[in-house]
Amino acid sequence: MKKHFVILFPTFLLTFILIGCASSELMVRKPFDTKLNQYSNFIFSASANVTDDVKDEISSLEETVMSRVKNLNLFKTYELGEGKNAKEGSLVIKAVITDINKVSGLTRFLFGAFAGKASMTIDVSFIDAKTGISIGEFTITGKSGGTGYAGGTSEAIGMTADKIAEVISQNYN
Repeated sequence: MKKHFVILFPTFLLTFILIGCASSELMVRKPFDTKLNQYSNFIFSASANVTDDVKDEISSLEETVMSRVKNLNLFKTYELGEGKNAKEGSLVIKAVITDINKVSGLTRFLFGAFAGKASMTIDVSFIDAKTGISIGEFTITGKSGGTGYAGGTSEAIGMTADKIAEVISQNYN
């Protein structure tokens, strides 16, 4: 029995140190009042309302959301932008970063679990381009794992983008 413990415990400990639990949270501020399948054009933009320099994170969020939503194959067209001159049938999604805790890959590597969890919180508004009226609003937080080499800011961005795609998918039909 002791022999199995000596072999299994280090394996369990190493697994626990290297693998963290990434997650995302969703808070509905205004539930959808219409299904998203009436829109054929998808327009996405991200901005920030934080003091940190988040230009790279905004760019990464935009790229990741576009990739995740394109993979759903629900819309005819996909574009980045504010949607100011959007044609009828366009869904404009505006994401505003309201809180961010950055953890770089190097920091995670050097300090492991002591680096803490990276996180990104965004307020997301889904807007009918024709009317300019919000049809749904959410607050989404993506978090990286917090143990060992469990990821950093890029993982938090990925979790945030995944949740946006999930909200779209669940409210399409």
